[in-house]
Amino acid sequence: MLKFSFFSILFVLLSSITNAQAKKIKLGFPPVEELEMKTYAKDTAASAVIMYEYGNAGIKYRDDDVRLYVDYTVRIKILKKEGLDRGDIVIPLRKSSRRKEEVSKIKAVSTTLKANGVHEKRWLKESDIYREEYNDDYILLKFAVPNVTVGSVIEYQYTLKSPFLYNFFPWELQEDIPKVYSEYQTSIPGNYKYNIKLVGNQKLDKNETGLKRECFVVGRGKADCSTATYIMRDIPAFIEEDYMLSAKNFKSKISYELEEVHFFDGKKDKYTKTWKSTDYELRSGENLGAQSRKENYFKKQLPEKLFSIEDPLEKAKNIYYYLQEKMTWNEKRNLFGKKDVKDVFEKNTGSVTEMNLVLLNSLKAGGLNANLMLLSTRDNGLPTKLYPVLSEFNYLVVKLDIGDTSYLLDITDKKLPFGLLPYKCLNSYGRVFNFKKGSYWFDIIADKYQTKSITQMNVKVDENGLITGDMREVNTGYFGLNKRQSFSKTNEDAYIEDMENSLSQISDFTINEFKIVNKNNYEKPLTETINFQIDNDNITSENIFFYPFMFNRFKTNPFQLKERTYPVNFGYSRVYNYRIAIEIPESMTYTEIPQNKTIKFQNETASLKINALQKGNILNIILKLNLDQPIYNAEDYNGLKTLFKELVAIQNKVPIVIQKKVK
Repeated sequence: MLKFSFFSILFVLLSSITNAQAKKIKLGFPPVEELEMKTYAKDTAASAVIMYEYGNAGIKYRDDDVRLYVDYTVRIKILKKEGLDRGDIVIPLRKSSRRKEEVSKIKAVSTTLKANGVHEKRWLKESDIYREEYNDDYILLKFAVPNVTVGSVIEYQYTLKSPFLYNFFPWELQEDIPKVYSEYQTSIPGNYKYNIKLVGNQKLDKNETGLKRECFVVGRGKADCSTATYIMRDIPAFIEEDYMLSAKNFKSKISYELEEVHFFDGKKDKYTKTWKSTDYELRSGENLGAQSRKENYFKKQLPEKLFSIEDPLEKAKNIYYYLQEKMTWNEKRNLFGKKDVKDVFEKNTGSVTEMNLVLLNSLKAGGLNANLMLLSTRDNGLPTKLYPVLSEFNYLVVKLDIGDTSYLLDITDKKLPFGLLPYKCLNSYGRVFNFKKGSYWFDIIADKYQTKSITQMNVKVDENGLITGDMREVNTGYFGLNKRQSFSKTNEDAYIEDMENSLSQISDFTINEFKIVNKNNYEKPLTETINFQIDNDNITSENIFFYPFMFNRFKTNPFQLKERTYPVNFGYSRVYNYRIAIEIPESMTYTEIPQNKTIKFQNETASLKINALQKGNILNIILKLNLDQPIYNAEDYNGLKTLFKELVAIQNKVPIVIQKKVK
C-alpha cells in the first residue's frame, strides 16, 4: 500500500491563533438584531454588510475521479437601496472542451422584518436558476434572491465541484462592502503541493493548521491531509480610488498555486516551472517562439530604404512609424494561442501580440537587438516574481536595446510616439524573453519623454469689464498623447464648442481663434493657442471677479478617503505649470489677489507653489505643481490629499477681484 504523509506546502502567511470558529448557520433564521439593524456602526456609509461567510474546501476522490469541492454559505444585511444588487448572484463556472465545473445544493432565502413583527421569508425556486454560456472558458450560473428590500437579510449556499485541480479555490477575504466574519477551512492531501499566500494588509485572526490521517484514499493508495482554518473578523470594505493599480494587488485574499502532484504509482507531475523550463517552452512553441523568428520574411517584405538607414535609432524609428501607419489593431490581445505574423502583415490588421511580433521581426530584420516582453496591464494585477505563472500576463510589447539605452515599443495606438507605452501598460515590470541568453525581469519606467503641461495666458480687462486674452498650452509626453487621442475622436469645431460650453459655466466665454501645432508630430510638444473674450457675468456695480485658472484645471480633489492603505500610482511623473499675466486699465485696481504659498513634501518629491506679483496695473501669477515620482507610498497619502485640496481651492475658489478706483 502506498501512503503519503508529507506536507511540503509553502505558507507565506502570518499565523496568530485566537478564538475558535463560529458555528455554522442554518438558513432562514437570522438573528433578530440583524433584522432590526439600520446601519453598520463600523462603516455607516456601507450599503450592505456581510455578517457571516463560511467556506469548506478540499480535494476528494469520488465516483472514480479526483475533484475539488467547496461548500459556501453567506449571510448579508441590506442597509441601503445601493446594496439591493447583492441579491443578484452570478457564479462563474470554468469549462474546457471535455470537462466543466458543476454547482449543486443551491439554496437561497430572504428574511424581512415587517412592521407587525412578522419575519417574512421568501425562498428561491429551482426554476429561477439559469445558466448562460459566457465564452469558451466560462458558463455563468445566475439567480436572484427573491423579495430583497432595504432591511432584508439574504442568505444563500451551494456546493461547487471542479475537475481543475490547478485552481484550488481562492478565498476573497475583502470586498467592496465590509464583513463581520469570514472563515475558510481547507483539506489538502499530502501528495498535492500548493504554494499558498496571503495577499493584502489585513491580518488573520486565526491561522491554524493540523493533520488528518489517511483522509485521501484512491484504490490501495492513501495519503494524510493537511488541514487549515483561516478566520478574519471586522474586515473593512476595500474602496477603490483614482490613481491605483488593480485592486487584485491589494484586496486581502488567500490564493493557491499548484506546484506538483505525486501519484501513488510513483510518478510526479510538476506544474510550477522554473524560468529556464518556461523559456524553453516558449522558445520551442509554435506560437510566440516560432513567430518571433520570421525576420527573413520581413527583410524581403519591408521597403529596402528602411534597412539602409545607418543610424540604428533612426532606423528603428522609421520601421516603427512605418508599421504603425500601415497596420490597424483589431482591439484584441490574444497573448497565447495560434498566430501567423505573415498573414497579419498581409492583412494589415491583428491583435496586440501579432502586431508587436511583426514589429519584433522587422526590427530584427534590420539588424537591431530586439526581444519580446510580456507584461500585465494595470487592471490585470501584478505578476508574481516567485515563480513563472504565464497566465498572469496579458500583454506583449517589444524591448529594443540600442547601446546602453532600452526602449519599450507598442504599435497598436497610432498616436503613440516611439518609446512611449500605453498608460495601461505602466504596471511596474515585465518579463523579457531573450531566447539565446534567458529571460529576466525589466522595470517599466516612463522616462523617455517628460510629461508636462505648460499654460501661458495674457489677459486684458477694459473699462467696461470686457476681458480679452491669448492662451498658449503646451503638452508633452502622456499629456500630449491624451490630447491627441481626444482630437482623434472629434473634429476641431466640436472640440472648440465643447471648450466654450465647459468654460461658459464660469462666464460667457467665446473663442475667436484656435490653432494647434504638431498634432501629427508625435515626438514634438503639442501646442494649442487660443484667442478668447469673456463678457464677464461675474461683475457687480463695483467689482469684477475673474477666475484666472480657466484652462486645464482640477475641478475636484481626486483623493477623498480618510485613509488609503495602498500606494498612489500616477504611472508617470508630471509637472503642471501656469503663467498668467493680467493687465487692467489705470482707472481700476486689484482688491483681492492670491496669497503666495508653498506646500512641499519633506523629501521634496511633490510640491505646490503659487506666487502673485503686482507691478502697477499688471499682475503676474505663477502656479506650479510638481509630482516628481510616479508612485507614492500610502504614508504619503495625506500629504497628497492636502496638496490637491489646496490646488482645487486655488483654481476654483480664489478669484481675482478688480474694482474701479474711487475718484
